[in-house]
Amino acid sequence: AAKFFGFRAALNTAIYQEARQDVGAILRYVDPKAATADDEGQWLPVGDRAYPKFDKRRNLGAAPDIGDITAEYLRRVAHRAYDFAGGVDFQGTPHHAGVIARIFGTTAEPILHVVDETLTEDSTEDDFLDDIDDKAYTPETLLWIGDASGQWQDGKHNFSGGRGSFAIFKARRWHIKPPRVKRTERGEFSKNPHVDDRLNLVNRFLDAGRIVVDPIACPRLAESLRECPLKNVNGRRKPYGRHSHVTDALGYLVTYLIPTPKPMRDTGVGGAHSLDGFRRAPANLY
Repeated sequence: AAKFFGFRAALNTAIYQEARQDVGAILRYVDPKAATADDEGQWLPVGDRAYPKFDKRRNLGAAPDIGDITAEYLRRVAHRAYDFAGGVDFQGTPHHAGVIARIFGTTAEPILHVVDETLTEDSTEDDFLDDIDDKAYTPETLLWIGDASGQWQDGKHNFSGGRGSFAIFKARRWHIKPPRVKRTERGEFSKNPHVDDRLNLVNRFLDAGRIVVDPIACPRLAESLRECPLKNVNGRRKPYGRHSHVTDALGYLVTYLIPTPKPMRDTGVGGAHSLDGFRRAPANLY
C-alpha cells in the first residue's frame, strides 16, 4: 500500500552536472562502493557482503544449453577426465560443506554450473563422505578440490596424528587436490589463495554470469552467496559465519579451475597508475 518515487541526481537541473560527474569519478577511485550508492543512486544492503556481485536473475538457473565440457576441461587442468568437480571446506563445526559442479561453454570461457551441495552438520570427514556415497558419486567420476589446510590438519583443526582431511579422503580412494599447486621450496604444503584474490575471482565470475547455481539442488549455497558477510578478523576482512563455509568451498573450486594472473601491486611511486588501469585494493571493492 505504498508508492515509491525515485529521483536521480543526474536529472536534477539545480546541480552543476559536470562537477557532479567529476566528484563521482573521484569517489569511484577512493571508494567504489560509496560511489555506487552516493553517485549512481543504487540501494545497497546494510553491511558489507562477501559476494556483492551475486544476482539471482543472473546466477541462479538451469544448466546452460551450450554443451557440457567437464571431462575435456578437467583432462586439461587436472590431467584426467572426470564427470564432476567438487569443492570442499573442512569444518567439523558447524559442518563440512561441499559443492559439486559441471563445466559448460568453452575451455577459454568456461561456465560453472553448480548442480549439488552437501552440508554435513557437526561431522567428521568420514560422515561427509558417507553422505557423498549415498548420492552415488564415485572416485572415478568426481575430483575434489579442498581447503589447503586439509593437507596437514583435519576438520576439527587437529594437528596431531598425521591424519589430515586429505589423507582421510585418499584413504577412501577419493582424488583430492589443493586450490593451488606448490610453486616454491618453502614449506611442505601449498597454501590457499589470498582471501582477497579468491573473493575478487568469484565476484568477477558471478558478475560475468559464469557461475550459475541450481537453486533447487543448492538452496543453501544460493542463500549463502546472497547473505555471506565480511568481517574484520585479526585485522583482515574475510567471509564470516555459517554462510562462509559453503561459499569457501565454491571459491576453492573456482580458484583451481580458473588460472589467475599474478596480482598487480602498487609500488607507491606517484603518477604510475591511471584511473582505468589501477587495480584497487580489494578492501575498497567489497
